[in-house]
Amino acid sequence: MKRKLKYFDLLNELNAGKIHNIYFFTEEESFLKDKAFNILQEKIISHKYEDFNLSIFYGEETNANEVFEALQTPPILSEKRLVVLRNFQELHISHKNKILNYIKHPIPESIFVIESGKVNLKTELYKKLVKDVPTYYFYHLYNAAAAIQFLQGEAKNQHKFFQNEAANLMVDYIGLSYQDLNSEFQKLLIHLGEKNKISVDDIKTCIGFSKKNNIYELQNTLAKKDIKSSLKILENLLDNSVSEVLIIIMLTGFFKTLWKISVHQKLKKQNSQEIEKTLNLGFFSKKFIPLAKRFQTNDFPEIFHILLNADQQLKSASIPRKIILEIMIYKICRNG
Repeated sequence: MKRKLKYFDLLNELNAGKIHNIYFFTEEESFLKDKAFNILQEKIISHKYEDFNLSIFYGEETNANEVFEALQTPPILSEKRLVVLRNFQELHISHKNKILNYIKHPIPESIFVIESGKVNLKTELYKKLVKDVPTYYFYHLYNAAAAIQFLQGEAKNQHKFFQNEAANLMVDYIGLSYQDLNSEFQKLLIHLGEKNKISVDDIKTCIGFSKKNNIYELQNTLAKKDIKSSLKILENLLDNSVSEVLIIIMLTGFFKTLWKISVHQKLKKQNSQEIEKTLNLGFFSKKFIPLAKRFQTNDFPEIFHILLNADQQLKSASIPRKIILEIMIYKICRNG
């Protein structure tokens, strides 16, 4: 099975000068898709000629013949033209099949980007598309390493760089939403001015104190089994449109780290320095070591059961989502 290509793979290809004749962008991470479109456009056509060489269509409003007309139009004052078909999943099935026929014999002068939301890639039509066209998957990446990589790339584009653990700390403060990270990064650029090094102190000054509450504060109060503060922070997070699913994902990762630390503290009798080295703890997660001491190692299976149950209820139960999380917090704080 071939490796699934993602946003950062696309960037690496474009930076190396590799441009395909046809692309397929799929899955639901719209912020990164928009960035990918913009970067691809900058690589292919000059800004001053984009009115002549850029065509964007939407599946719910167009048909294959209109798209083909744009693809067959020669580029003007440019080597290539760019044609984008967004919301491919909304196109009528007969026109989808026409698009599949086109990709067998594409026009060399036209770069064609087909975009869809989350679709069933196991259906016959999409299997053919994925097989014949370079496909890039734009997931919601609830993954700190990918978020840090995203920040480092954005900084590099602005001729700046993160020192030491600064990018890690920014992700710790903001979370894993690329949209939120980008918004805070734009504020950080204003704060930095001409300075090109981004330090931990910059993150603390510009971002750390600007957020009323964050998931990391919730982790801290839960570890201390402070029900009142935990419920208050939860309410603030939900009022600020933090995803319920993201809260559970982040808490699960937090308690997994505490569990690993607990094993090394109590079963392997390691000290803090040994634990940091063994588990390769980052800037923020080093602070978890004293929190882990508040738990017995056998407390964690029940906590993971509570988190899993809450996640399942969010996906299936008719209970209000806020109540599901409030019960989850109460149970975690009463555990042990």
